[in-house]
Amino acid sequence: MNNSAYLRVSKSAKTSNGRVLYFDLLNIFATIAVVYLHCNGMVHSFSEGKSWAASLVVEVIFYWAVPIFFMLTGAKTMNYRAKRETRDFLKSRVLRIFFPYLTWSAILFVIRFSGFLFPASSSIPFTLRGFVEALMTNAIEPTYWFFFSMFAVTLSIPVLSLLVDQKKTLWYMVGCAFLFASVAPYLFFFIGLPWNADITISVASGYVMYVILGWLLADEDFNLTKRELNLLYLAGAFCLALRYGYTYFSSISLGQVDRLFFNYMSFVAVIPSAALFMWFKNNEPLFSGLSMYRKLIATASGASFGIYLIHKLVLDNVVCGVLGISMNSILLRTIGPLVIYAACALIVLLLKKIPFLRSIVP
Repeated sequence: MNNSAYLRVSKSAKTSNGRVLYFDLLNIFATIAVVYLHCNGMVHSFSEGKSWAASLVVEVIFYWAVPIFFMLTGAKTMNYRAKRETRDFLKSRVLRIFFPYLTWSAILFVIRFSGFLFPASSSIPFTLRGFVEALMTNAIEPTYWFFFSMFAVTLSIPVLSLLVDQKKTLWYMVGCAFLFASVAPYLFFFIGLPWNADITISVASGYVMYVILGWLLADEDFNLTKRELNLLYLAGAFCLALRYGYTYFSSISLGQVDRLFFNYMSFVAVIPSAALFMWFKNNEPLFSGLSMYRKLIATASGASFGIYLIHKLVLDNVVCGVLGISMNSILLRTIGPLVIYAACALIVLLLKKIPFLRSIVP
C-alpha cells in the first residue's frame, strides 16, 4: 500500500503538534450545535404558531452536527495504520470513547433510576439486569444512541483503512450509499411509489457513508473550483430551505410533526453537512487571525466529547429539573445552549485535572 496516502490530510492547516485547525473548529461548533438541538425539544411536539416555527429554524440550521462528528471521525482515523497497529487503535477507541460512555451511563442510571436524588423516570428496576436493559434500549439517556452507531463505525474502520489510497473505490461506495439511501427513497416517496430499503450498498450503509466522505473531503488532493464550491453551497442552502418549507407546511396540514426529513441519511442532511465541511476546509485564510488562540481552540475541542457526555445531565436534571426552567423557554433555546456549553466545558476541564476522573472525560 502507498503510505503517502496517509499524509495528504490538510498539511497546510496542521499545527506543530499535528492538530488540524479547521477540524478543531468544526468539532467545537458541532458540539455547540448539538446543545442547541437538545435545548430545542419543543420542535418535536407540533403546535401551530411562531414558537414552533422558530424552533424548526433551529432544528434545520443545526442538523449538521451529528454528520460532522462522523465525518471528522473518518478524516482523523482512517489513516491510523500510519501511526499504530490495529490492536492499539481499537484499544485507544475503547478507552477514549466506550469506557467513558459506560461510566456516564452508570452514573446517569443511578441518578435517574435509583430514586435517591430524583423520582425514578422509568419502571425499569434499579438492578444490574435493569442497567443492561436500560443501556440496550437507550432508556438511560436517549441521546446516547450515538455511541452504538460509533461502535459500529469503529469496527468498520480497520477494514476501511485498507482502502485509503483507493479513492475511486471510496467515491463509488459514497456515491452508491448517497443514491440508494439519501436520494432514491425520497424521490420515490414524492412520486408516490414504494422504495425497497434492501436496495443498498451494504459496505457503506448507515453512518459509514459519512466516515468515508469525511476522509475524502479532508484529503488535500481533493479540491473544488470556486464555481463548484458555490454550487455546493447553493445546494446546501436549497436543502435547508426545502427541509424547512416541507416540514412546516406538511406539519400544519397533518396537525403533527411530519418527520420525513428527520433522518441523517437524507440528502437534505448530507449535502449541507458536506457544504459546511468544505467551507471550513477552504477558508483556512479566514482563520489565520486565530493562530494566537490555537492552544485555547485545541483545549475547547478536546473538551467536546466530555461536553457531549454530560450536557443532557445538566440540561435535564439541573436546568429543567432543579431550576425548573421550561423547555419552551425562549431564553433556554437561544442563550441557554451557550450557557450550558460554557458550564459543561468548565466542568469537563476541571475533571480533566483530577487524575482519577480524567479518564471519563477524555
